[in-house]
Amino acid sequence: MRPSYIAIDKTCEVTQKAINNGSWEQWRLTTQFIVDSYDYINHKTEDVLYQTWCNPVPSDGSASNLVGQHIDEKEKVHQFREFNTEACEQLNSWLGGFESILKS
Repeated sequence: MRPSYIAIDKTCEVTQKAINNGSWEQWRLTTQFIVDSYDYINHKTEDVLYQTWCNPVPSDGSASNLVGQHIDEKEKVHQFREFNTEACEQLNSWLGGFESILKS
C-alpha cells in the first residue's frame, strides 16, 4: 500500500524521475508528492508539472485533507493548511543526520 502523500524537499526532481522511468502512471493514482509551502511559493509559476502535482494546498478540492475550511461570523469561507509542510521538512532534515545508520 502506498501513502496518500509524500512531502519531500526535492519533489520536482522525484516527480520528474518517476515520469522518466515510467513509474509515474502507477504513483499518480495513489500518491501525491508535495513540497513545503515555502519552496512552493519560490518555485517558477511557469512550471506546470510542479504547480499541478506538487501543490501543498490545492484549491481545486483534490486534496481535502490538506486544505481545511473555516466559516467566519460573516459566513465567509477561509481556507487554511491542515498539514504543516515546514515541520515535515525539518524532520526530514534532522533524519538526514542519521542517513548512514538508516541505510544499514
